[in-house]
Amino acid sequence: MMWGDQWGGFGMIFGPIFMILILVAIVVGIIYALKYMGAINLPSNASGSGKALDLLKDRYARGEIDHQEFDERKKRLTD
Repeated sequence: MMWGDQWGGFGMIFGPIFMILILVAIVVGIIYALKYMGAINLPSNASGSGKALDLLKDRYARGEIDHQEFDERKKRLTD
């Protein structure tokens, strides 16, 4: 008796799919564990808007933009 006869050949179709899903889950788990331990620092969208806001504050402090323009740009960045 052959192994493929029990499931009607589904093992040949779903076997590789499940192996790929398991490998993806292992890689995602490793990345999550490294991020949790602080070994890697993945970029996030919040840090990008924080940098833009810091630049805007610097321009305002140097007097390059007035209070009204600062408020308008800050409003656009935080929305």
